[in-house]
Parts: sequence; C-alpha cells; structure tokens
Amino acid sequence: MLHDNAHGLNCIILFQFLRHNYDNKEHQLHDWCSFFFTVLINKTDNGIIFLTKFRGNYLMNLFYILLFVTIIILAIIVLPLLSIIRNKREIIASGKQGEESTAYLLYSLPDDYKLIRNAVISYEGKESEIDNIVVGATGVFVIETKNHKGHIFGDCDERYWLQYKIDKYGISHTKNFYNPTKQVATHIYRLKGILKENKIRVYINGAVYFSNPENEVNIENPREDIPVFNYYSQYELLNYILCRDKILNDKQVEQIVNIINEKQL
Repeated sequence: MLHDNAHGLNCIILFQFLRHNYDNKEHQLHDWCSFFFTVLINKTDNGIIFLTKFRGNYLMNLFYILLFVTIIILAIIVLPLLSIIRNKREIIASGKQGEESTAYLLYSLPDDYKLIRNAVISYEGKESEIDNIVVGATGVFVIETKNHKGHIFGDCDERYWLQYKIDKYGISHTKNFYNPTKQVATHIYRLKGILKENKIRVYINGAVYFSNPENEVNIENPREDIPVFNYYSQYELLNYILCRDKILNDKQVEQIVNIINEKQL
C-alpha cells in the first residue's frame, strides 16, 4: 500500500527459498524457489508514485542482480582507477615531450658542448636522475626540465610551488610540486661530489627550464645561481650557457663526460 504523505525511498527485497526435497526413488534433486523483488518509490511533495514488481525464475533474476551489482562495483572502483592510470600516462607523455623539446634546444649549442640526458647517479647512498647535463668550454650545467601547463607560482625559498591550469572542459585545477630549484641544487651537490672524488674540481651551474609554450611563470626571490627560464626565454637559457668565460679545454670536457658516463647507474 502506498500512502500519499509518504516520503523518501523504501526498498523491500524478499528472498524466499524452499528447501531441497530429495526423491529417494528417482534419485533426483528438486529445487523449488520463488523470488519476489519490489522497489517502491513513494510519492514526495513534488514527485510521483513509481511501482515496479519483478517476479520470475530465481536463477535468472539472481543473475541480473549480480550483473547489476558488478556494474556498480566497476563504476565505483575500476573507473576511477582507470582515470588515475590515464592521468599518469598523460603526465609521463607530457614529461617526455618536454624532455625532447629541451634536448632539441640544447643540441643547437656548438658541437664542442656535450649533452648527457637522463643521467642517473648515486652519491652518499642517494640517487639523482638529472634531465640534462651540459659540459663545454664555459663549464658544467645541470638543467631541469618541466613541461607544466598553465600558471606557475613559486618562491625559491619555499619547498613547494603551485601550478594552476584550466582544462579543455573549463574546469580549473591546482597542484603543488616540489621546488625545482631545490631539486637542481641537490643534483649539483651529488654531481659535484662524484667529480670531486675523481679529482675534478669545477663549479657546476644550474637552471630550470619550463618547456611548455602554454605556460606562464611567476617566481619570487629568484636565485642567481639557479635561474628559471620558460619557452619564451629559451634563447636566454642558451646565452646563460654560452656568454661566460671559458674555463675548460677540450681534454677536460672529455674527461668530465667520461667520468659522468662511467658513474651512471
């Protein structure tokens, strides 16, 4: 019975099973099952009365219920996981794209400048994966690549920076990421330690390069020793490498490159 003043959702699920009856003479198993499933959505102030009754063969009905439950579980659990995996793949693909565009830029340096990409080194029991190491007449340079889109807000004295972007659906997103200038400083410390162990004493310069053209960088308290460049100041990055005094000869450049390659994991 439905009452006009009833509110909300009432669900009544009734399973009635008749126990198995074994026929000793025919040695057959008989199963009498009845299934009754009723969903009542009562009338609300602005709603309507909806009544559905579902009767039928128990096994078939049970199959449909299990199928429905499975779909719900997939929707709740699996789909978000797939979304996370897709986002991770997009981030990895974006990072690779940024690394390739940065490499293309750095390969435009004169031929006597050597580029080592994705160098994995270990010092004092800790590892660093360095995106780019440039070795040439003007010194050694550690260059970290970031391919973030949107607006980047950072303070070189802070541990984390902020990324703000709007996706193709017009939805805004914010994300904190580790201060890349601090990341470069750590890379420099470990690379310098490895070179020092091999009796090479040389000042190592650092830089951060945001390679994505859909990017605007706003930095407070910039570091002179680790400047930040973006796509629209890429030639300033090249000048940062080239426009300084020469401190290494060809033999020293080759020696440093060989040591780095030998010490890679």
